[in-house]
Amino acid sequence: MKKNKPSFLIFAISLAMLSACNHRYYAPNSIQIPHLKNQHDAMISGGIGFGPEYSAWEAQAVYSPIKHGAVMVNYFTASSDRDKINDATGLSEWGKGNFVEVGLGGYQSLNQNSVLSIFGGVGKGNSYNFFGAERFADLNFRRLFFQTGLSTQYKFLHLGLGLRLCHLQFTNGLVDYKIDEIDRQIIERIREDSPMWLPEYAFQFGWRIGPVLLNNTLTYSPSNSGQKDARFAGSNIQLGVVFDLHHFWKKGE
Repeated sequence: MKKNKPSFLIFAISLAMLSACNHRYYAPNSIQIPHLKNQHDAMISGGIGFGPEYSAWEAQAVYSPIKHGAVMVNYFTASSDRDKINDATGLSEWGKGNFVEVGLGGYQSLNQNSVLSIFGGVGKGNSYNFFGAERFADLNFRRLFFQTGLSTQYKFLHLGLGLRLCHLQFTNGLVDYKIDEIDRQIIERIREDSPMWLPEYAFQFGWRIGPVLLNNTLTYSPSNSGQKDARFAGSNIQLGVVFDLHHFWKKGE
């Protein structure tokens, strides 16, 4: 069976110029590692993230409507410095992207402090890069994910480990052919390699203050880092705040 390729509409053909700026076409959002133990447990979080040549903010939520079952939602938006100037062209170049996903899964307490979780889901995103002088590349993608996480909490300390396997597919896009030749080649390579499987790992640690968790999450993708030809960002460091909503609900009972 012939493999379907994403369709990128290419227009405005002209001569290429050399670029001194790197543009990113994908960055990993932080892996959510929930610590759920009972039905109606819920957590919401928000934070800022940093990665190679971009900054981001994220919002995440997870809720357990039934014992051992849960639904999660993750939102991620990122952008580069809009004041970045390409030394070769003297033009301002920048990029931005956003992503939203939902997942279903389950969890099981291993002991008094640790919880194992497994989730799977789907999300959609967009990557927009501006190359100056009205030149741009606007790409859409879809991502399926399967993940497992181990969360451990003590009175004041939180630790987490996560592994996520992503099936990333760039579905379509609009690319101005006046962009630099190297960037056109990168986008074409992404098109040829799509869909692709990407493993991503996360390490999480934080400090608990009652129902509030001050959290730090490092998400790392060795395939992205090694896949320099695709210009994927290989890491994301998030500084976030997590609220255990069930603690507030219990106080209201």
